[in-house]
This record gives sequence, structure tokens and C-alpha cells, in this order.
Amino acid sequence: MRLSNKFTAGLLAGAFTATTAIAGPVITWVPPYSVGTCKTKLQANWGGFGMKDGLTYLALQWWVCDGPNIKPWGGVPNFDTNVKWFVDWGKANGVKVTLCVVNHVGDWNCPEARRSFIDNRPAFVKSLVAEANRRGGLDNITCIIVSVDTVSEPAASEARQPRNSGETSAPAGV
Repeated sequence: MRLSNKFTAGLLAGAFTATTAIAGPVITWVPPYSVGTCKTKLQANWGGFGMKDGLTYLALQWWVCDGPNIKPWGGVPNFDTNVKWFVDWGKANGVKVTLCVVNHVGDWNCPEARRSFIDNRPAFVKSLVAEANRRGGLDNITCIIVSVDTVSEPAASEARQPRNSGETSAPAGV
């Protein structure tokens, strides 16, 4: 059976479209306890590809909330020098570098987050923007808030049904 050129071209175009992925934003974090390792991984090359080829955002998770202000989380050697290194790497590789604030003050501290994000919101926002601008205008500001009151197994009625035979059940919302 002989296929027409139009039909063959249509099959090829369909196959190409079916294998082309549309990527969304990809973010990773640099924790204060792993600065050196993260620098090494950002510069690594795997068969001609590196982190720069897949990342859109790199969050420096180095600040904590402190009421109306933010402060360095600690553990980052040569804080200012390292912030500059990551910002420069991001600019050179088209990856947006963000200032990331967490509520880990001794432990995941939700009262501290509330004190910053709610009770002192206007001053806290000014503090975030001032720090980002002081660092050369970081590309974004992210905040991570963790609050877990209790963890329990879901009731059978809350369990989500698998979508296909290769998937196992998971609690609703997972």
C-alpha cells in the first residue's frame, strides 16, 4: 500500500506534536546547609545538559521571618558573597533567582509566621522588598509556611480511586 505525501507528512507532524512537551516553570531551592553542593550541581554537565537547561527559578532559602523584618537563616558561609554568586549564575544562565523566606525559627514556627505575615504585614513586605533590592533586585520573593496540626490516615470514604492500573490509591488531595 502506497501512502500519499500529504498523508505521510500529516503522520510525521502528528508524531512530532505528540512527542513535544510544553514545559512550565521549574523551581529548586538552595538550602543554607548545602551551598557548596548546590554550586557544584548547578555547574555540572550531564551529556551536554545542565541545571541551567531545566530550571526557571532558583530560590535562595536563606531568610527567616522575624516579626516586621526578615533575617538570614544562618549557616550560609560568606553570606553576601554567596548571594552574589547565585544571582550572577542565574543572570548568566537565564534562571530567575528568588529570595525565599521560611518560618523555620528553631522549628517550623507558625506563630512567628503569623507575627510577620499578618500582624506586621506592611512592615514585613517593606523588609522583603528592601532586601531584594539591596541584593540587586532579585527576580522574585517566595515564602514557605508549614503548619501541620495532626496527621492521620484518611477514612476509606476519603480515599481517591486509582485512575489506571499502574497507580495506587492515595488520600484525597494528594
